[in-house]
Amino acid sequence: QDVIQEKLKDIRQDLDSNQYLLSFLSDFQSLNDLEKLSSIKKLDFKNIDDSYLKSMLYKVYGDLLVDNEDLDSGIEMYDNALRVFNNKKTFSALLNYKIASVYKIKDQPIESKKYVDLALDCEISNSDLVREINILDSRIAVSLSKSTKL
Repeated sequence: QDVIQEKLKDIRQDLDSNQYLLSFLSDFQSLNDLEKLSSIKKLDFKNIDDSYLKSMLYKVYGDLLVDNEDLDSGIEMYDNALRVFNNKKTFSALLNYKIASVYKIKDQPIESKKYVDLALDCEISNSDLVREINILDSRIAVSLSKSTKL
C-alpha cells in the first residue's frame, strides 16, 4: 500500500502526465464549488494536449467563475474554450450562449446579441439548447428595442 501511495504522489507531481490529469479530474468531482475554483486555478492548461478536454476544462472554469460572480473572467474562460476548440456544433453553440448570457447579465445587449447570433450559426443537435438560445435572443431583442426608444 505504501508503494501505491508513493506512485500516486509521483503522478500528482508530474503535471505533464495524462495520469495527473485523470487524478485531477477524479479528485475534482468530490470538491465543493469554491474548492473546485481554487483547484482549477492551479491547473496548467498549457500541459493539456487534447483540445476538446482543454476546452471542456476552460468551460468548467468559466462556469465556476460566473457562479462566483466574476463575470469578466468567466467570459475570458469561455472565450479561451472557443479558441481551443470551436467546431461550430453544439459545444461551440453552448459556449457562445454562455458568453451571450453573461453579457445579458452585464446589461450589454449588443455584445450579447453578437454571441447569440454566433450560437445560432452553429449546427446544434440539442433541442433544449436551441430553445434556450432562442429565448435569450428574444430577451435581447426586447432589451435592444427598449434602449433604442430612450
